[in-house]
Amino acid sequence: VDRQGAQVLFMPTPLQLMKYVGVIVATAKVFRAAGVDWTLSSNHFDASNFGLFIGDDAAARTMAGRVMGEAERLGVKTLVITECGHAYRVAKLFASGWLQRKFPFAVKSVLEVAADLARSGRLRLRPEANREPVTYHDPCQLARNGGVIEEPRLLLGAACADFREMTPNRSANWCCGGGGGLAAVTEPELVEVRVRSGRVKADQVRATGATLLATACDNCKLTLEGLSERHGLGVQVVGVMELLARALA
Repeated sequence: VDRQGAQVLFMPTPLQLMKYVGVIVATAKVFRAAGVDWTLSSNHFDASNFGLFIGDDAAARTMAGRVMGEAERLGVKTLVITECGHAYRVAKLFASGWLQRKFPFAVKSVLEVAADLARSGRLRLRPEANREPVTYHDPCQLARNGGVIEEPRLLLGAACADFREMTPNRSANWCCGGGGGLAAVTEPELVEVRVRSGRVKADQVRATGATLLATACDNCKLTLEGLSERHGLGVQVVGVMELLARALA
């Protein structure tokens, strides 16, 4: 933590710290196995940007500045954003323009980094470790709006014995139902809208016959867990990095 000059600063989300800590633990295992020189920040550990989420431009800029500022303070070469579409889009596509400056480090999704490690041979995976049928939900912000599409497929194909695509998929994938801020809404009538809008997604998941449903977004995970319960899918929702950690050679 707070290691000056590390190659990588990994930035998680508060929801992962509270509910999906397995993603952070799995990322640490993958980085260790691949020999990644990385660190965390104790000063700021919130990659998510709720300013963007709720349409508050001033708050979005402030939050982006905190994330980018920590990478700069620690002197890292790459800022690696955890499984979070909003956070990735802000750091990769918006922050430099919002803050009117260029930063001396690259910005990557953790899935892009893991895919690079797998391609180079530094990350060796055993697909037999994940024998259950697995499908993948493309988060709207990460795939359609962020362009991180083929990396999770490369990783799941290498880490899972039975990876199955939904139809449609990639940038044509159907939203889980939590987009546009609905994932954070708790009013019963709007929760019902979310659940009803997710029926298409539930039908797509069921058609694959998968028992593991992987995705790379906290909001998607919350929504997909609710869909599984409501529509009787019986799937376990997991992060991509968690499946990689299980399959480490």
